[in-house]
Amino acid sequence: MKFKKQLLNTEQRGRKCPFSMKPEYITIHEINTNQSAETVARYVTLSFGKIAAHFFVDEEEIIQVIPCDHNAFACGDGPEGVGNRKSISIEICRSKAKKDEYYYRSVENARVLTKYLMKKYGVPLDRVLRHYDWTKKDCPHRMMKENLWQTFKCKLQEGEIQDEEFSL
Repeated sequence: MKFKKQLLNTEQRGRKCPFSMKPEYITIHEINTNQSAETVARYVTLSFGKIAAHFFVDEEEIIQVIPCDHNAFACGDGPEGVGNRKSISIEICRSKAKKDEYYYRSVENARVLTKYLMKKYGVPLDRVLRHYDWTKKDCPHRMMKENLWQTFKCKLQEGEIQDEEFSL
């Protein structure tokens, strides 16, 4: 899997991730699209709204747009909410993929990233949450619909992640 950093510029950071943070949670999201991580990250980066996630993941790559030491307005729990102020947000792309394998590989790549971030920032398994857990929004929608959340969390306890896989 490829990893790219395409960090927001200074102006965008002031709007989308204005606060520094020490990550205490990781939140998993899914975007309702068949779009690639590259396409979604570009759209979010160019939009004038505040909403963005730290990472966008598809079956081939992970794209980081917000540094992990800054907040992201992705969890929907308000400007002072713990989700928006203390959580790294990972957006899984391809939930509407015509080929299921694209979605499932995207989920697996998100799992590898999540496990790495857990280790790097000392985030315990009980602090890996769904967008749903912050606001009751149906997200990650496909993961919830297909009852994959528990499997995803169980797999976070398996194996080791090599630090060399990422340079965040």
